Amino acid sequence: MFIKSRTILIIYLFSGLFCCGCSFWLFQNPKVTTLVEQLNGEYDERRSASEALVKLGEDAVPALIEATRAENWTLRWEAVNTLGYIGSHKAIPAVLERVLVDADVHVRWRSIWALGCIDDGSAKSRLQKYLTDNDPQCRWNAAVALSALGGKEGVPILHQGLKSSDSWTRWEAANALGQTYNEQTADLLISAYEDSNTGTRQEIVLSLGRIGTPQVIPALIKALDDEESEVRWRAAMALGWIGDKNAATALQSHLESETDEIVREQLEKSLKKLGSSQPND
Repeated sequence: MFIKSRTILIIYLFSGLFCCGCSFWLFQNPKVTTLVEQLNGEYDERRSASEALVKLGEDAVPALIEATRAENWTLRWEAVNTLGYIGSHKAIPAVLERVLVDADVHVRWRSIWALGCIDDGSAKSRLQKYLTDNDPQCRWNAAVALSALGGKEGVPILHQGLKSSDSWTRWEAANALGQTYNEQTADLLISAYEDSNTGTRQEIVLSLGRIGTPQVIPALIKALDDEESEVRWRAAMALGWIGDKNAATALQSHLESETDEIVREQLEKSLKKLGSSQPND
């Protein structure tokens, strides 16, 4: 009876450890445990550990999934980053969780990248479910992530983000709307331009350039007069992307008066792309 009971107990404990997944697996793989711990070290140590974990592939996934919930944001960032390079579909739920709820924007944005890398075709539909979540931050994070993956379902939420009192939300909205947009987006970006800070104006200009419809050209030409050179050279670049020769006159005029060397270089590049310094040549 004692032997039988002890055998049952051993089987029970073994089964429990096995079902715990990560804990049991880590016990059997001290090398992986050490490498994951090194993801919280100095830069060179982190890079070396991440590369080693990527080489281990699927064997490293359970420990990395566990690390995505670490208290330290650096470890969470490194964990999702490494999972992205490994490309395991098993990590989708863990990475999706970081996309939706992580409080650190660096982790959240790297998680969006990682989700795109490990997507098995279900990422968009998974994110769409959260566009109606009770938590407004979760809804917002889902919309931003959907944009990065090419999903347009979150565009109305992103439009609302342009009106937010939070400058970071406005920046994220402007950035995301250059990746996915609808017929209302250009006008809303143009309207948001005047009341935005420098960083957001930069993103608005780039997004207008990506949208590239005729209605954005006057706004981009106007942005060539922005007080910030970082905005002006982006406006010049965006006009070069669009390739409308009617913008050449404005580019040439600003080239003659522009004093910032970086902006001048971009004006010249865009004029060269247009193939002329005069419209309709």
